Formats: sequence, C-alpha cells, structure tokens
Amino acid sequence: MSSPQGRKPLMEAYGMVLERRSSQAFKQERAPQTVPDIGKAAQAAGRKWKPLAEGTKAARKEAGTSGNILDATHFLRQSIVAAVNGDATGVTVGTSSKVGVFHAGGTEPYVITPKQKNILRFMGPLGAFVFARRVEHPGLVARPFLGVNKADENTMVSLTTLHLSEAMG
Repeated sequence: MSSPQGRKPLMEAYGMVLERRSSQAFKQERAPQTVPDIGKAAQAAGRKWKPLAEGTKAARKEAGTSGNILDATHFLRQSIVAAVNGDATGVTVGTSSKVGVFHAGGTEPYVITPKQKNILRFMGPLGAFVFARRVEHPGLVARPFLGVNKADENTMVSLTTLHLSEAMG
C-alpha cells in the first residue's frame, strides 16, 4: 500500500485479514471472537468447535477422508473469498458453498429422506452400514468460521492509520 489509490487497497487489505481469520478458524477448529448473526453462531463465538459425532467419524473413515472438522474435502475452507464492493466502501467475505451457512449457524433438527433411491444407506456410529427409509437428524451444531478477533480489529486500525498517513503525505 505504498501509494493509496482511493479506498480499494485498504478494503483489499481488510479482506485479506478476514480471509486469514477464517483460515485460522479451520486450522484451530475455533470460532472467531465476533461472528455474523447466523442461527446459533453467537453462542459459539470464540469457542473451540464441538467435536465430530461418532457416526461422522466412522463415515469419514469408511470414505477414506480425513482432516479437521468441516475440512474433510477442503471445499468449504477453499470457497471463502473476499470481494471489495463497487465503490470500495466495504468488503464482503463469504463462501460460495451452499452448506456453509448451515455449518456456521447450526440447524434445528431435520428429517432426511431418500431422493433417488427407496432407502438411505450410511455409516453408523459403530462402523457398520445402517439402512433406513427416514432419519431424524438431531441438527448441526454451530461451528462459525467467518468473523474477527480483537487482534484482527487492531490490525485493521493499523492498516487504516498507515493508509491515511500515506494519503496525507
């Protein structure tokens, strides 16, 4: 940001700070201290994510996937992007993943029914396949991954100060 060209370089720098915080949330399996108001996300702010259910662990093992919570395929983590709005007065950080909002904010219990076959098949908590016509899922726990920590706020204040001092010469 050696020579500011309006607000865009500052907004891009903010976006990088926010993307980095999301990346850290996935690595540390911990929600940022301040999170968007989505579902039950606020209740999980700043806390370690709840561990995976035994059934989920068994299904991952059977599928040959591993990785941190919410990161077995890396798709959700890699889908997080920052975009400066048209007039460079703000930056939006989010995910293109359709399931991101459900993982971030949690869900109420819901029913799963087969869409293409007559029966569901999935790995149960004991490592054996389970067959069912309907499953009453207990709901997803909130595992927020977008947001900021106090350190990020301080970084953005420092970036703003630098940007303004460069703009004023």
